[in-house]
Amino acid sequence: EDLFYLLSHMGFETGIDLEKLMQASQNISNVLNRKSLSNYANAYWQTKCA
Repeated sequence: EDLFYLLSHMGFETGIDLEKLMQASQNISNVLNRKSLSNYANAYWQTKCA
């Protein structure tokens, strides 16, 4: 997620669907029973849930 954020803000077209990326990240965190260490993911979910 942090790499996606960096590249997209540098103007690179990643072709990555942000919603799908974040859902995959959340699913992985849930399966591993661990909070994501990604700064971007944590900020994203805080603003989504606010």
